[in-house]
Amino acid sequence: MVAMWRLLSPLVLSVSLLGQSVRNFEDDDLQNVVDELRPVIERVCGKKFLEAPVAYLADSGDMMRLLRVEMKSAVEREYRGQPRSRIQRALQLRADVQSAGVMGKLEFASGELLVVPSKVRLLLAALELEGVDELAVLKCVIAHEMIHALQHQHLGLAQRFAQLPNVAALDDLNLRIEGHAVCYSEMAIAELGITAGIKPMRAIFQGDVVGRSNTGASLDLRHAASSSTISYLRSAKIFRAVHEASGTEATWRMVAEAGAGISFLRSSKEGKSLADLTVCFDDVDRLLAPKTWTVGKSELSVLQLLSSNYLKYEESLELLQSCEGGAHLHAMGVTPLLHRRVVAMRFEDEQAATRYRRLSEWCAEEDLALARSYQYRKIAEELDLGPTGRERPKTVDGPAWNGFVSRSLVQERKGSRQAAQLVWVQSGRILIEILWVNSPIAEGDLRVATKMIVESLRK
Repeated sequence: MVAMWRLLSPLVLSVSLLGQSVRNFEDDDLQNVVDELRPVIERVCGKKFLEAPVAYLADSGDMMRLLRVEMKSAVEREYRGQPRSRIQRALQLRADVQSAGVMGKLEFASGELLVVPSKVRLLLAALELEGVDELAVLKCVIAHEMIHALQHQHLGLAQRFAQLPNVAALDDLNLRIEGHAVCYSEMAIAELGITAGIKPMRAIFQGDVVGRSNTGASLDLRHAASSSTISYLRSAKIFRAVHEASGTEATWRMVAEAGAGISFLRSSKEGKSLADLTVCFDDVDRLLAPKTWTVGKSELSVLQLLSSNYLKYEESLELLQSCEGGAHLHAMGVTPLLHRRVVAMRFEDEQAATRYRRLSEWCAEEDLALARSYQYRKIAEELDLGPTGRERPKTVDGPAWNGFVSRSLVQERKGSRQAAQLVWVQSGRILIEILWVNSPIAEGDLRVATKMIVESLRK
């Protein structure tokens, strides 16, 4: 799936652009691109299509309906125990957000490629990219989806997704199929000599022209701002290295394998599975979210942790080798603008937990500083102002709860209204990270909740 949903919410996208398109494409135009790409994709991938791929025009509504079907089992697993209406609301919201930026999608049931050409111009405009060869970008989108079709025909992606046992397995499979698709779609496009679309396509994947490490992100968007870069571009780098060293068949074996995402992301060192410790949130929901909120719980997502600490990616990846397991809780109010996230982790020893906490603190501070600097720099350029500095937010000590180490970082907006706060609570080798957005948690509830989580993880 080629999407920008992780980086741009529907609120960010300009509604005025939604009706525009790359050109007046018809189904036949899309199919002509497929026919042009097919022999090249078969050659660079080393496999033939078992069935001729067919492409059709689609819109965001089509993408939303497909995503609802594909995400249904995963969302129901994450939100199990919640009222049915809230699970449906969570599923619809996730499908709505993702479909807003999807340019192309393989429909497993029919094997058809659904493409939304209008989204190419929409996403390029959101990135302020001008003078780009939109047709070249569209061909990159179609090539990417054609490789997903090839993966599906040879490896049965629909069945594999249906049988995934947990979040770690889902992350792992997504990393493999997306990295493989980016790697070989770029090879196919390069062989056709239409490389003008590759650089803009990469900008779409990472959500910015200059790259994630130069832009930073607010506390509530840090994970979203990096996960796409990891899923598409960093994973593609691994596939390119394997292709150059061992050839095409070796990369196909990588796609066919299954394991933990951390193992794939660090191919030079054998990874390990993280224990599912979601039991630590039992009976804590009532303290971390109001009764009417929708609450989801799942095992630890390595991809999410790496995305939040992207500015120290390699160090974070190394430290996660010392993590035994953990759990993730996400609570949302009547609007996505009100939400809370709790990540509980248990490390092999206190030293590893402390190192990881300090790394996370540094990344959060730097993200906010870069985000401010980037915003001010753009304003200064528009107004022809002089150089602008950047103010680095600081993490401060929190209250001493039950002898725990507590640290806090606040993100403020105009009028000093608290928009978000990130809190770390550490007890020995156990580390809890709590984020709330426009929804502060009462200190008493937080103190009791962290104590209960720690006691559970010590067992």
